[in-house]
Amino acid sequence: MELIHSLSFVLNVTVVILGSVMKLPQVVKLYRSKSSEGISIWGSFLELACFMTGSGYGYSFAYPIHAYAENIFLTLQGFSIIYLAIVFGKETGTVAISIFVLFICFYITTILSLVPIIVFQVLMVSVILVIIFCKLFNIA
Repeated sequence: MELIHSLSFVLNVTVVILGSVMKLPQVVKLYRSKSSEGISIWGSFLELACFMTGSGYGYSFAYPIHAYAENIFLTLQGFSIIYLAIVFGKETGTVAISIFVLFICFYITTILSLVPIIVFQVLMVSVILVIIFCKLFNIA
């Protein structure tokens, strides 16, 4: 039984470490090239919504930090990618900037525990459906 707990801990730490650096190469590439070519800002928003929901859900339900820490790191990296895509992008406009600001406000309200639990429950179901849809779309 101790082996299972040790293995679980090692896997949790591995996921957090990998999650904390997973998008960094993309952030660095965007910054160095000063171009958002090849980046789908709307896909990035969708991905960011999933990460934000995962971290907000874990935080709101008082899960141990290692259960959702990778989502926190991925959320911060997602914000960085979208910010750089807006700054260096040619096709992004007022709508993208507005959505970006709304996402930031929502995340702040999450950190301040101002979002009702029922909202996170609905969002988690939505995230699962979005992920399934995206996977099916990629397969087809």
